Amino acid sequence: MTAPATTSTLTSASTLQHPKEQKRQNVEMSNLPFPILKSGKEKPMTSFISKNFAIEGVVSHTTMHAQQARDDYTPIKNENKGGVNDDDKEEEHVPAGQHLLVDIKNVDAEFLDCENCLAQAMVDVAYDSDLTLLSYHCHSLQPMGVSCVGVLLESHISLHTWPSEGVITLDLFTCGEKPLLPSRYTIEKLFGIPQQTTGMSEEDAKYIEEPVSLWMYKSRGFPSDEVEEENPLNKDIGEYLMNKFIEYKEEVASVETDFQRIDVYDLIDVRFNNLKSFRTSLSQADSYEAANPQSYLPDRVLFLDGIMQSTRIADEAYHETLVHPGMFAHKDPKRVAIIGGGECATLREVLKHRTVEHVKMIEIDGGVVEVSKEFLPSWSDCSDLRGSTPSCTDDPRADIRYEDAIAWFEANSSKGEKSDLFDVIISDALDPQEDVPFANGLYNDSTYSKSLFDSLADDGVLIFQLGRSPVFVDPADEMSKSRTRALLLNSMIELGYQAMHIYVEGHAGFGSPWAFLIACKKSDCSHQWNANQAQIEKEIHRRMLRTYSGTKPLKYFDGAIMMGYQKPTRAWEQTICRRSPAPDDCILATKKIRIPELANAQLPPSSLNIAESLVTNVEFVSSVAALVNYTVEMGSQVENPPKLNFSSALKPVAHRNIPYGVHTSNLKFLKK
Repeated sequence: MTAPATTSTLTSASTLQHPKEQKRQNVEMSNLPFPILKSGKEKPMTSFISKNFAIEGVVSHTTMHAQQARDDYTPIKNENKGGVNDDDKEEEHVPAGQHLLVDIKNVDAEFLDCENCLAQAMVDVAYDSDLTLLSYHCHSLQPMGVSCVGVLLESHISLHTWPSEGVITLDLFTCGEKPLLPSRYTIEKLFGIPQQTTGMSEEDAKYIEEPVSLWMYKSRGFPSDEVEEENPLNKDIGEYLMNKFIEYKEEVASVETDFQRIDVYDLIDVRFNNLKSFRTSLSQADSYEAANPQSYLPDRVLFLDGIMQSTRIADEAYHETLVHPGMFAHKDPKRVAIIGGGECATLREVLKHRTVEHVKMIEIDGGVVEVSKEFLPSWSDCSDLRGSTPSCTDDPRADIRYEDAIAWFEANSSKGEKSDLFDVIISDALDPQEDVPFANGLYNDSTYSKSLFDSLADDGVLIFQLGRSPVFVDPADEMSKSRTRALLLNSMIELGYQAMHIYVEGHAGFGSPWAFLIACKKSDCSHQWNANQAQIEKEIHRRMLRTYSGTKPLKYFDGAIMMGYQKPTRAWEQTICRRSPAPDDCILATKKIRIPELANAQLPPSSLNIAESLVTNVEFVSSVAALVNYTVEMGSQVENPPKLNFSSALKPVAHRNIPYGVHTSNLKFLKK
């Protein structure tokens, strides 16, 4: 039967006279709240079918149906955080939705055993979330506990309670695109009722813990490709919000700018920290946690359009890794440009170099800078640097411009003014794996790439972050989501960079090792790149600004770390050697060496190093000796033969990594 929603109240067929049943029967059904439609909403025409079973342990069951909209209904007032509700937007009905799971502990037992209280809270959640609750059905259980399920026009809401444990679990699923995350705050406020301390001694009351919420959010179903791509919650941020190990997820800020959505979250992962220790660090002055509060702080994470950018815990590890290897590869960097870097942490690291006279930071979205200064203050904190300013953005050496970096470099590189050239350019923007137009412009625009090359001084250094580093099983970049990265590397060779070095950092905070690249217009930078640990430490001491606190200005980067960057990983080697056809350099590391082909090989500048394990065989060593003899004999007969640069500083070939085309047309891999 199809009819407007009606009210139906059913009582249990059970004949058990449990004390709770007697209490329940004394409650008039009219006291249970009706689902209420908001003013302006029409009651939908629905069919209702219900069947109840008399089961031992179920004291009662009650079904309530939606009533016509009422203007006098005043549910709880709750200021939702997060999300942007667009009530005027007509939603497209697609087989997709959002799932919010909320578990709360340390809740008052009497509230959790009160069917009427729970039903009222469920009605208010639906109303406050602008959802249409058609009906709900509750069972009161013995000896205690309540289960309820509500049928929404958008889908459903359900709950179950364990009063003796002080626990309630809730499940809210909705179809459509309207943000569901704001409902989490309503749920926590309405269902997170603190345990009562009335009648307790002051000593006992100290041990009563406040309610703690664990929640997860997940996009579900099969949305359209456009919806999937546009929703930030389908990206990195969604993985964090659905992670059951993140016991504390607190939204710090959510801002929509003209360019993107900015989200900042505080997160605690129970595998490395816990909420109880964090709260102890704030409340118990004599505790170890209070004496070491930095060790128990939540990790603060920045997301742009749902993509994770940086974290508090890995701030220095990422930004020092991005900046300093390339900066120290240049002998005397005075003028530096930063592409992106809205958190201003890249700017902070550049300003630590006393040689730097001018830093031009070109960030398209000024909103990122403002949000970061307010909610990520340590990212742009230069207060401890002697000669700088409290905020790095106010340092007189810094010139911050809110422009499109691609357009700026293309417009300014054509001027040809020597005084405008940069010693170092750092690209701290989107990952090359992101399939969006701006990322494609950063990594796959020949005009832009040429403008960067032309904007560098003759001994200039270009720095890129290359996204997730490959693992052993990955295909060649050209055949994966990293194809844009492969195009970038190829374009740099074509432009004429004389040395390129790829390095990997495993503590950048992204869950996977992260890859970086420096490309030098002159091969001389490889000398600085390959400096030993003592030389690097000496240069750090000479070049870094001193601090007021007397602590070291670099928290992560040092000579030992740099030594680990000097050779690429085996995974990078194998991934590059999976190209089709395989590069000549990869053939060099195999047993199948054909001397005439190698004599004519022109090796491009690259960072690839052939692994030591591949060259510790007698056949290879004897083949190298044959190559030397062949080149000497045939040099006059071969057009443009490779130039052999034998360095007495190198170890014997059978005991070292062989640089893959470190210099153009230069096989630098043998001991004289």
